[in-house]
Parts: sequence; C-alpha cells; structure tokens
Amino acid sequence: MKTKRKFFPANTADIPALESWLEDMALEGLFPLSFNGYYAKFRQGEPQKMTYRIEVPKYVQAEPPKTMRETYEDFGWQFVCHMWQKYYLFSSAEECPIEPHTDPLVQREQLEEAWQDSKQAFFAGFGVIILFLLLFSFMTWSQFSGFVRAFSPLEACFMLFVLLFAVGWILWEVRTCSRIRRGLASGVPMEHKKSYRKAVFIQPLLVLLMVLISFMPSLSIFFVSIKKPLEFAASVTTVPLPYLPLAELEGTEGKGQANVKFETSLLSPVQYTIQEYEENSYIETTYLEVRPKLFAEQTMVSLADNGCDFFGTFLKRQEIDIEPDLFDGLEYYHTGDNTILAAYRGNAVLRVEYRGKGDLSEHLPAFAALLEENYTAPEQ
Repeated sequence: MKTKRKFFPANTADIPALESWLEDMALEGLFPLSFNGYYAKFRQGEPQKMTYRIEVPKYVQAEPPKTMRETYEDFGWQFVCHMWQKYYLFSSAEECPIEPHTDPLVQREQLEEAWQDSKQAFFAGFGVIILFLLLFSFMTWSQFSGFVRAFSPLEACFMLFVLLFAVGWILWEVRTCSRIRRGLASGVPMEHKKSYRKAVFIQPLLVLLMVLISFMPSLSIFFVSIKKPLEFAASVTTVPLPYLPLAELEGTEGKGQANVKFETSLLSPVQYTIQEYEENSYIETTYLEVRPKLFAEQTMVSLADNGCDFFGTFLKRQEIDIEPDLFDGLEYYHTGDNTILAAYRGNAVLRVEYRGKGDLSEHLPAFAALLEENYTAPEQ
C-alpha cells in the first residue's frame, strides 16, 4: 500500500477547513490513515468524491463509543480514525449523505471540550515561551558580555519574529474555535465548506520554526562562547582612546604601539579592544558602552570571568579600597605579575588584563576617567 504524508493547512480548531481539505485530498486519490503532529498520513488510491465529518467527543479513545459508531453507520458514515487524540473522523461515499448533526446547540455542547483545550493550549503556549526565555537567559547569563558584543539586529528580529509567530498561532486557534462557538450559540449550524488555501504554507513554516527554536539556546551559547580571532588595526587617529598606556602605568618611555580593534552591536554601539606590548609587559583593555544601562553590571561581571586570564589561569580576588563614586562596581584579581580589573560606571564597562610589574590599584582614578569620556568610531 502506497502512502503519502502531507502537512495539514488549517489549525486543529478550524473544523470546516479541515473537512474541506480532506475532501479535496480524496479527489486527488489521497485517503487519511492517521494524523500525527503537524502532518497527516494518507493512503494513495483512485480519486473519489468523499464527504468527511469531524466529531468532537468529550473523551477520545482508540475507537468511538459503540452507540456513536452505530448512529453514524445508520446515516451512511464510516469511522476512519481519530485525529490528534482530539476528534473522531467519519467519511461517506454517498452523493448526499444524511447529516449526523443538525442541532447547533448540541454541536456547541460537543465543541466545548475543544474550546477548553484551546484555552489551555493558549496559556500553556505562553508558559512554554516564558520557560524558553528563562532557559535562554540562564544559559547565557555567565557569558553575558559575549552575548552583548555579538547580539546583532538580525538575531533580535529573528527572535522577535519567532515569539510573535508562536503567540499568533495560538491566538489564531483560540479565535477560530471561539468564532465557531459563537455561531453555534446563535443558532447557526456549523458550515462544512471553507477555503483553506491561504494557510497552506503555515504548517511547514511552523515546523521549521519549532526546529529553530529547539536549537536557539545551544546555537546562542556556541556563538557567544567562540573566540573570534582579533583583527587589530595598527594605531588609529581617534583621540582619546579608552586605555591607559603602559608608559603611564610603568613610568617608562613607552616604545610600544597600541593596536586597536573597534566593533559594534545592537546592545553595544561602541566597543574597543586595545592591546599594547613592551619588552616585558603586556596590557589589553576592553571597553564597552552598553545599552540599556541595566545590563552594564552583569556585563562587567561576565567580562571579569572570575579572574580568568587569556591563558585560562584563575587569579585571586582582591578587596581594595576605592574612593566613593569612583565606580558603580569594581572587580579586581591579582596573582604575581598578572592582574585583571573590571569596572563599570553608568553604561560604560571596562576590563583591563595586565601582565607586568606595575600596580593597577594605584591608577584607579585614571581608569575611572576613561569611563567618563565619550568615544566614537575610529577614523579610517
């Protein structure tokens, strides 16, 4: 027996559209066998005119109750299968089969269970979205600075589109069920012919989005955690730059040259990474302007990375006294000749990784002054 799978075009609450779609499939020689997730499985055969009716029971079992089945058979209908554990599907090959339901109030009473399911799905859907956002936040929180630096407008638009689509899909199903319910309550029998052509693309798109959603947290962690090779431009003409030269730290002549890398992202429009080398010392300064400002503290904590330097060595956390109002927050790590300083003020965040004989704690006012400047993109 040859079979074929097809995405169903309407949402599961749109009973008239589903019945119309199944009748069109029969004219193409496709007869339903089962309904799974987002698609239906069909048996291929000779095209035939068929009429389908969807029964909304209070409880769905593998087979419809004996009295229901006998009633349908007396009217010329045959049981086909159940649909998503929600409905029973019956079919008739007669030209004008007798309708099993003619009383709208009876239909409305039977549809009540589907209406309750749709409401529950609506709230459950919002719950899933909230859990997803919490999971996403939890997985990226410890690497928050990488997320801020890599977060592009395209990624933001995609995430917003996915969330709006998921909410819109749930609302569409609830609205469809509600519209049918209101019609039955006003004494209008349920229609059985309805166009479904406009919704044909929605199910494949929904499946694709569900796949993307399932991989989004892991993909975000991957892109946040990978270390991109630094592409520095040798010295730039933009003055000032958000760094403290080695000559000023160590009291030397300063024969080294600063190499600068500038980037931008949706959450951080100004990002500088500046490296400077001397014969026996090295300093790398990372400066970010973060928006909104409430992300600045976590960005500082994430940049500090528990005092882990470029080589993966964890330094000891040091408590140092600072002048009031010098920084909004400060993290300081020092072991031997290695020092990591991370600080923020307002929406400006600074991280300094230093290897040398100098003492960064003696230059805190100079670092605080870096956070008060207004920096722009470097001149080309």
